[in-house]
Amino acid sequence: MPDASPTLRLFLALYPPPDVAAAMGELIRGVSRARVRRMPADQIHMTVLFLGDRPEGQVERIALEARTIAAGMGAVALTPERVTTMPEHAPPRLIALECAASKNLQPLYTRLVAALAQPEEPIRPRLLPHFTLCRFRRGAPAKPMHAPVQLAPFRIDELRLMRSVPGPEGAEHTMLAAIPLR
Repeated sequence: MPDASPTLRLFLALYPPPDVAAAMGELIRGVSRARVRRMPADQIHMTVLFLGDRPEGQVERIALEARTIAAGMGAVALTPERVTTMPEHAPPRLIALECAASKNLQPLYTRLVAALAQPEEPIRPRLLPHFTLCRFRRGAPAKPMHAPVQLAPFRIDELRLMRSVPGPEGAEHTMLAAIPLR
């Protein structure tokens, strides 16, 4: 019997430490606020897997499955490389910080996709490690940019199951579960 509980828009994400998120926000300090909507530092994250709209009654099962997959994977080490616009081969919609990631991120992504992705969601074979810093406002000029950065490498030791509620000034995110990677 299908789950009749209300649906929640869910995703699994990696959130940088607060001081790193603040430093990431500083990378776009010179970008006009009239052109972009900046991500608040506490909402800067790397989406590992977008889960879409799921019945509220599935949240515990999703968190348990993610915990099982993440167990023993180890913290994810990230090395910031460049600030870039995305997508690369289309008009830019956002500015992101691309990072090199430790070898355990791709297997984590692959296992989460196999266990939790919905068949109708488009899934990329490889995860592009990046943190969205801002989105261009509708109609704002957006030129491609790619600039190397000098930020220290950092580690993230938990995956978070998040709820996203869209709003006029961007989505509001609420953590539903913290999933240790150690």
